[in-house]
Amino acid sequence: FQGAIAKQCLCGLETEVLLMSFQSYYVCSGNSPRGMHRQLLPMIEWPFEYLLKFLSNVQLLFDTYLKQNIKGNICSGVMDLCNYLVRTEHLHPDGEFIIGLCNYNNKFINYLSGRILSSFLIIVKDDLDDRWLEKIVANLFDFNQLDILAVKKVNFSLDVIQRIVEWKDETEHPLDEYIQGQEASSGSGGAGPSSSMTYHHHHHQAPVPPPPPPLENNYFAAHYSSQHYGGQTGTNSIFHPSSSSSSASIHPAPVVHHSNSSASLQAHHPYTSCHIISLTDSESFDTTRIKCETVNHLGKKWPALVEVVSRMIKALLTAIATETCILTFLRLWESIISVKANLSVVETQPFHAQLDHFQLLLLSTKNSVIYKQMLTLFNEALCYGSTLALQDFIPDEVGSLAHNVVRCVKDHRILDKMPKSTYTSPLGFLGYKGEIIRYHDNRLSSSSSGASSSNRAAATVITCGYDRTLMQKMALLVLKAVAVIVKEIRCDSSDSSVDSSDFDMQEIQMIERSIRDVVRKLETFLKVQLEFHPDNHFSKVLIHLFDDQDDYLVEAMVCTLDVTSGISFRNNAFPELIAILNPVYTFIEFSNLGPNITHLFLDLLISTETCFLLYLLRFLKYARQNWSMFTQSCLTNNVILDSVMTVLISLRLQISRQVADAIFPYNIGPILRLIENCESLYEGNELS
Repeated sequence: FQGAIAKQCLCGLETEVLLMSFQSYYVCSGNSPRGMHRQLLPMIEWPFEYLLKFLSNVQLLFDTYLKQNIKGNICSGVMDLCNYLVRTEHLHPDGEFIIGLCNYNNKFINYLSGRILSSFLIIVKDDLDDRWLEKIVANLFDFNQLDILAVKKVNFSLDVIQRIVEWKDETEHPLDEYIQGQEASSGSGGAGPSSSMTYHHHHHQAPVPPPPPPLENNYFAAHYSSQHYGGQTGTNSIFHPSSSSSSASIHPAPVVHHSNSSASLQAHHPYTSCHIISLTDSESFDTTRIKCETVNHLGKKWPALVEVVSRMIKALLTAIATETCILTFLRLWESIISVKANLSVVETQPFHAQLDHFQLLLLSTKNSVIYKQMLTLFNEALCYGSTLALQDFIPDEVGSLAHNVVRCVKDHRILDKMPKSTYTSPLGFLGYKGEIIRYHDNRLSSSSSGASSSNRAAATVITCGYDRTLMQKMALLVLKAVAVIVKEIRCDSSDSSVDSSDFDMQEIQMIERSIRDVVRKLETFLKVQLEFHPDNHFSKVLIHLFDDQDDYLVEAMVCTLDVTSGISFRNNAFPELIAILNPVYTFIEFSNLGPNITHLFLDLLISTETCFLLYLLRFLKYARQNWSMFTQSCLTNNVILDSVMTVLISLRLQISRQVADAIFPYNIGPILRLIENCESLYEGNELS
């Protein structure tokens, strides 16, 4: 079985051979008056090697099925065997068979059982039993005390849920892209002869999908030809209860669903003996339903789960299992609230509601790995560049989180309380027979030699400064929180239901002072840690901090730009904060990153990985509306205005050439017009 599944085809194997790889473990007893009695044991009581082989076979089969299902062409042998296995009760989550393995004292068994359970739920997504999801969620709280066994049980269910939520319905392997490129270059006649005849046979009927890709270009088909498969798949086996020739009997319900029986093409390729079934129903590939139902079941218990994980963090447990469980929980939380999850606001509301209280744990967390993942979670919640910057109103949960972040920086000195990086030794070797050799105090010493305990302690506990990635995430989080608060002020003051004649000017000034203090604290902290001179402008520090992370850098620039334009909407009432976050200085520093900066601008405009289009659009509008400030900032920063405008004009020319050749991917007209307006102001002409 394992040799055949590696070749992605089970058509040539006999039924008995396949069943031998998936036999359950029975024990026989002679105490029964009728003689020998066979009893099925729970999986957790199976012998280790037998259980490991069984789970490995199931996982290989499920993985192969899911990969082929995504592509829409499935080996009929794989489909039939998968149909048979999903009906066996010991794989169902509502029983104690597969889910009971979370208590098994072996990491390989735990990993395999979790993967099998998530794959099973994804496969039977259209015939889902609510009891299965309820059992998995209930397993998160099935313990009496929070010990290591309870932590492993929680991590097991979190792993299963995370894989379901993060499952992608469409994946593309680089080799597949290369093969498709070869097929495109060879023309449309690349399909095999049999599939070509099948396609032309329906030429005058209703349109049918294109034939499956030829197996001549498949690595496995090319290297393992039909002589490796002894015979044909039996049609009267346990996988085929009836001998009906209809296509519906070949693939029964839970695994795959077709809009009608004639919609599936079955092509027997002459190059191999693999019988491929092509799926045409788009719902066969859609896992949205199971994702939404999983999130809904989890959302009902989310506050209690947050409390459990908070207890783990506060307990300062150093076990690897605890750290792994906390990291899995944080990644799952991030995946659920992420924009990429495509979940509705109502579905994600229970998960946003717990963020502001959970954020306070940053003040007490000492584990740098967990701390970094928590910052990643909060940065995803304050998704300013991709979502919040484009919205008219800020959700209450997001606003509460932003205020908490600002309050922690201002009042609780969270920047100074970040955990510092620690490592065992600046240099180490693996010596003879696995002996660890340390380098400390200009000497090589063995960890098992007669070195003093103080030297060994000094070699194993070495503390350095703050991790650069940690500083990047924290700085971006603070800038996002400030931008969200400023946007809240603008939204409230522009609300028609509020009397804006004298809109709480004292409150706005108090918020502005808090924002100014927070930005100053962040500036001072970064200058000390990055060894900048105190007289350097904040923009230079930001560009240096984020110069290796394009997405962080662009989002930080959007934040500083929006804060400046937002806080000055009342006739530049707060010039001090505007001077600290001068967006023109930031653009100048960004323009000086390299000699071919216009090529970088063009790449960022085309790429979907950053919000550079939003930034450039808003910056050009800001420069056009505040042209005198723009030119004055260029002179103050000892930069000739000509060099800055040269970058913009060069960018306009490159974009215009691509637009003329019709190769620019979207309508870039607004950017071109704004650059032309700035050129007119630069040349001294009236703005048209």
